[in-house]
Amino acid sequence: MLTRFTRSTILACVACACTLTPTVPPVVAQDFGLPVILPPTPPLITADRPSTYTVNIAGRNVAFTVSLWRDFMPPVDGNSDTLRASVQASTRHPRGLPTNLVLDSIRVGQRREIWSTRLIHLRTFAHTPNLISASAFDGPRWEVGSRVNFVLIYRLGRHKFAVTLRNVPVNATY
Repeated sequence: MLTRFTRSTILACVACACTLTPTVPPVVAQDFGLPVILPPTPPLITADRPSTYTVNIAGRNVAFTVSLWRDFMPPVDGNSDTLRASVQASTRHPRGLPTNLVLDSIRVGQRREIWSTRLIHLRTFAHTPNLISASAFDGPRWEVGSRVNFVLIYRLGRHKFAVTLRNVPVNATY
């Protein structure tokens, strides 16, 4: 549980971050006991594209892309319509992603409910040094079109960091 001081510090950082210009470096705060990188301005998120935030890691611009959806494709059984998440880390840097970068877990919040789960890494036959993908399944049944706050926790070696994306839409597949 966050202390009052930590919560007020986060709120002050968020309020400050909303008034900064995009050329100002991100604000670092504490959330869930981890360092959080808050974007200088809230990203513009539309329902027809995933939410993306770019962080500089080891001199490489790494884009974290997140997408949330509920799957209503037939056959719909007991758990097929639950919330699912897809997370990707990608870079265009010639050396690829840092080798010690791991997509660890997510914490997604809507009102007073929080979905917290570890990510499942998707392995492909082809090695792609510029892309890591992970997913999460069996989340809550939040309303399609609603907006949530999404915290991605990633690791660099033994150190954990978090990136917060606000107002991420819950989409659907039919």
